[in-house]
Amino acid sequence: MNDKPEIRKMEFVFTRIHFEGLFSGGATQRIKDFLSKSENQFIEEGRFKWAFGDIDSQSINGDEIIFGRLGRTVTQKFEIIYDQIKHSYKKELIKSSEAAYSNFFIMPRLNILVLEGKYNLSRGKFIKIFKKFWQKYDVAAEIGFEFIKDEIEIFETIKTWDRITDASFDLIPSNPSPRDNWKPVDDIIIKASAKRAKLKFENKEDSLSKENSVVQQSMSMAADGYGEFKLKGFKGNVGQVFNSISKIIKKEIHSVDDLKAIVGRIHQEVITIVRGDKHNE
Repeated sequence: MNDKPEIRKMEFVFTRIHFEGLFSGGATQRIKDFLSKSENQFIEEGRFKWAFGDIDSQSINGDEIIFGRLGRTVTQKFEIIYDQIKHSYKKELIKSSEAAYSNFFIMPRLNILVLEGKYNLSRGKFIKIFKKFWQKYDVAAEIGFEFIKDEIEIFETIKTWDRITDASFDLIPSNPSPRDNWKPVDDIIIKASAKRAKLKFENKEDSLSKENSVVQQSMSMAADGYGEFKLKGFKGNVGQVFNSISKIIKKEIHSVDDLKAIVGRIHQEVITIVRGDKHNE
C-alpha cells in the first residue's frame, strides 16, 4: 500500500481586502475572530452546505498568516439499482464530484487574501460565500475584495497601442499604504473622504497620455489591488478594448494538500508581489 501523500497542482490568486461601512475601522483585526466563530456556522444553498474548516495561523518573519479552507458538502443522494445476479433491487449512494473546498491564506498586515481557484469552485463563488459568512458576523462593516493584477504585463500590452481614447477607473483608497508611483491619485481619494472613486478620461481626437499622468497612476493603483479599469483605443486603425481583470496574477504551486506545507511559499509569493517583483520566481 502506498502511503505517500499525493502531490497536486494548486492555482492561487491574490486579492486586497477592503471594508466599507460606519464601523469598518479595525475590521481587519477582527478577521481571526470572524474565522474562529464561523467554524461553527453553516450556510445552506440548495443541496449544498458551506462551512469553514482547518482554521489555524502561523508567524513567518513577523507576519501573521491565517489560513484554512472554505468548502461545500452535498446532500447525499441514492438511486435504485437492479442486481441481475441476486435478482434484487437495492439503494446505492450516488458519488458526487460537486463537493469541494478551496485553500486560503490571509495576511492581515497587508490586507491580502490568497485563495485557490478550482474548476468546481470558482474564485467568484468563493468570494460570494465568504461575504455571506462575513455578513452573518458583522452587519456594520461590509467586506470586499479586489484582485491584484500583473502591472508589468498591463503596461507591456498598452505599449503596443498607438492611442488610448477612453479610460474608466473604479478605485478604492489604499490600505495600509500607497506606493509612490500612484500616491497622488490615492491622496485625492483620501482627502475627499471617499470610499470609492469613479474616474473617466476621454480624448477621441488624439490620445490620452500613457506616461507620467493620472491615467498611468490610476492603472498602477488598480493593478496593486485597489480597483479595476477599462481602456479603449487603437492599434493602427484597429479598435482595442482592455479590461484589467484579464491580467490578474495567478501562481501555480505543486505540493501535498497540507496548509502548513504551503504557507511558507504563499508568504514568499505575497512579499514578492507587494514589492513589485511580480516576475521573480
